[in-house]
Amino acid sequence: MMSKSSAKIESGRIGNIIRYARNGVQCERMRPESVFNPRTPKQILVRSKFGLTSKLGSNVLYDLIHPFWNPIAKKKQRTGYNLFVSVNNPAFRGGLLAAEILKLCLDKGINQEVFSVHKNEDRIQIHWDSSLTNHRKSGQDQLYLIELTTNLTVKIIDTKVFRENDYCEYEYSDTNDYCLFAFWRNGVKWSESRFIYSAK
Repeated sequence: MMSKSSAKIESGRIGNIIRYARNGVQCERMRPESVFNPRTPKQILVRSKFGLTSKLGSNVLYDLIHPFWNPIAKKKQRTGYNLFVSVNNPAFRGGLLAAEILKLCLDKGINQEVFSVHKNEDRIQIHWDSSLTNHRKSGQDQLYLIELTTNLTVKIIDTKVFRENDYCEYEYSDTNDYCLFAFWRNGVKWSESRFIYSAK
């Protein structure tokens, strides 16, 4: 319970009373006698998942959340960070990343493809069917790749390849463990990201 304090006081605790200033108003509240904080295996798992999702969200704030999540979240009266964390929390099972269900971009008006990916010496070959039977596709949709490393940092790669090209080659490196995701972008529209390859 919180109440306004009549006297001008400093912030701090006296006994079970906590005094503080909030928005220029002096307030006080009772300190709880005990805090219910279960440490069951399920609660520990939930906290672990949330911690990893929050770390990823912080790492991709400028690369992904500001440009690709904020415009979608704004229409839902949420922040992009909040939406990103709630959507991606299930992708961290038991402290491990399930990359196939991770969403690094959400659908904003462009259809995604089914990709086929093959490793060939030092290159990854990415193929798709560019048939334009859907109005949510354009031959000028541009392919972007996202490298997600094991320490949850990202690198966005502009391939300069368009949907009408049917094919993209990406230089492979055995020195790093990462997951590769693909999405299409055309101006202010983009597709949902899709997990396409793991270098682990």
